[in-house]
Amino acid sequence: MTNAYSFIRFSSPAQMKGDSLRRQLAKAERFAAERGLDLDSTYRALGVSAFTGKHRVKGALAAFLNAVRTGEIAKGSWLLVENVDRLWTCNGFAPVT
Repeated sequence: MTNAYSFIRFSSPAQMKGDSLRRQLAKAERFAAERGLDLDSTYRALGVSAFTGKHRVKGALAAFLNAVRTGEIAKGSWLLVENVDRLWTCNGFAPVT
């Protein structure tokens, strides 16, 4: 079975009281189930702004990117995000290939 990794992020700790975590997780679970993907939902940046881009070098997104680089995450795996702004809102983000 192909692996999928959800990246769940919201900007402020106050959003933990809202629906962001449940909504993002539910969407990832539904997407993975509909496609027969094995979902890992451990990559979470709760209350972490993406504005400066620091989350790419420290934290959950950095851990995911490192796992891709080292081969811990297999080629062909999926990264699931609710919206591209969960990955970055800053300028100059270069995708990892």
